[in-house]
Amino acid sequence: MSFTSSYFPLVTFCDMERQILGKMEINTLQCVLMLNFINEKIFIMIWYWIFLLFFISLADFIITFVQYVLPQCREISIKFYLQEGELDEWSCFLLKDKRLLRIYVVEFLGLDGALLLRFLDNHAGIIVTRIITNGLWQYFCRFYGDSSFCTSREIVVNVEKFEIADSYSLSLSPIASLSRMN
Repeated sequence: MSFTSSYFPLVTFCDMERQILGKMEINTLQCVLMLNFINEKIFIMIWYWIFLLFFISLADFIITFVQYVLPQCREISIKFYLQEGELDEWSCFLLKDKRLLRIYVVEFLGLDGALLLRFLDNHAGIIVTRIITNGLWQYFCRFYGDSSFCTSREIVVNVEKFEIADSYSLSLSPIASLSRMN
């Protein structure tokens, strides 16, 4: 047990008045501050917690930085968003024309678009992110694509399958917004 903590002193001097034979005496005594024992332990726990959160945040920052600065890592994350989650005939279209995918990731989306899709995934979920990414892919293919697999395909969201609330409306979805603009 340490009695020399500068931030949380455990022992201090206290002035105590006492009356002896009709006159007041002021004595200085050493007092133990029991609440500072608890405060010191709470402070140490909070300090280690903040220290741990700092290193977790630093690691997440480094991973995010590397993932979105390197074009190969961005392509992997965008491929993940473009997949439908089920294997179908369209799930292998990413492997057919890597040049078009690279143009989509590097020039069309860019760093900010890929990072925005990650933020959207963190806050809105993978379903919404995949719908928006596929809508952007269709828009890109319609105006910039020259490949045969870049034909527009209908993205149908099965509400019961993904257990989305009944109030979800496809008319408010990003794909419907893109089709209304054209």
